[in-house]
Amino acid sequence: MDAIMNAFGGWTPLFSILLITAIYALGEKITALTKGLISSMMVASIVFITLYVSKIIPSNVPMNSTLGSVSGAFSTLMVITHLGTIINLKDFVNEWKTVVLCLVGFIGIILACVFVGAPLLGRMEAYTAIAPIAGGIVATQLTAEVATANGYPEMATFAFLVMSFQGLIGMPIASFFLKRECEVLIKRGDHLVAIASDESTGDASENKPEKTKFFKPVSPEKNTWLLQFTKLAFVAWLATIFSMYMTKLTKLSLFAPAVMVLFFGIIFHELGFLDSNIANKAGIFNVFMLALYHSAPSNYATLEFSQVVRIALPLFGLLIVGACGIIAFSLVAAKPIKYSSNMAIACGLAAMFGFPGTLILTTDAVKGTGLPDEQRQNLMDRMLPRMLVAGFATVTVSSVILAGIISPMIFTPR
Repeated sequence: MDAIMNAFGGWTPLFSILLITAIYALGEKITALTKGLISSMMVASIVFITLYVSKIIPSNVPMNSTLGSVSGAFSTLMVITHLGTIINLKDFVNEWKTVVLCLVGFIGIILACVFVGAPLLGRMEAYTAIAPIAGGIVATQLTAEVATANGYPEMATFAFLVMSFQGLIGMPIASFFLKRECEVLIKRGDHLVAIASDESTGDASENKPEKTKFFKPVSPEKNTWLLQFTKLAFVAWLATIFSMYMTKLTKLSLFAPAVMVLFFGIIFHELGFLDSNIANKAGIFNVFMLALYHSAPSNYATLEFSQVVRIALPLFGLLIVGACGIIAFSLVAAKPIKYSSNMAIACGLAAMFGFPGTLILTTDAVKGTGLPDEQRQNLMDRMLPRMLVAGFATVTVSSVILAGIISPMIFTPR
């Protein structure tokens, strides 16, 4: 293979990036064809591991791409700051019961991994799996960075594998309970009744003037992508400085940089300093995400076939243990907040796949009823907001905080 590549200029940074993006593009296609059941990260993980183990590609391909320098230098913290600008606090307040239920589900993941997973499948594996089971790529990246920095590269690899395969466990179970919820709602006749709109309840929220922000909006012609990038970087930098001093003062991982940049992103967005969805608006979000995606293949580069076999049992074992923890604690939380058991389980399991899985599974469950459009919409209005908030509350927000706090506690320097 090296001889062939040498004829085409070798494993240059440009070709390395081409290979990485092509594999993820293939993953996206398969994700679309399977309606999210098989994640793009799962496809990429399998392809990269196969290519590495069979020695088709060298282990330095991710390093050659130079994406790691972007991710390590600023991409991760910038992405988390950006996440703070897509949080709609009003939605969180309106769906506070869903948020509470998801947080209880997180407790289920932690306890199940610590008290069941650790004794059966390995302490480090169980602890490493907690944040990835509870979230997506950002929480996984945070876990992997701390693991690698403290001399546990094998656990960084394990974290990415947990994230890559979690949807394979969580989505079928959530789909089953969403379909059961549809059956319950139909039996109760809720599909015949539309949820009251703002107008019917006398809510004139649409006519209310938008709340004045502390910072005045910048005119479109002056609000360039470079200005938005600068503001995003400034808030991220400010948060890291605050984190540094507060950590020194309190010695608490609660003030970890990853946690602080998220909160600073939320605060400065609410003040009007950061635009909503700022990284996407500036056209830089996908570049940041590509830098994060680079992390998975870089962690798989040193895997041997024997290691892949050894990882399989704790990988799927902990995913099942984590899912059971979510289900058990979601059921515990369901009764006090008056949630149906089916909806509680589906919302809790949203941590294992997030958006767009939350949208896809809910839509498919409702379509499967065969009801007329208007009646299907009545079901969607009852189920979809809860699922969307559940996915956002877990994958986007809570898991990042969880990873930022517990990762430094798990991995002590070797």
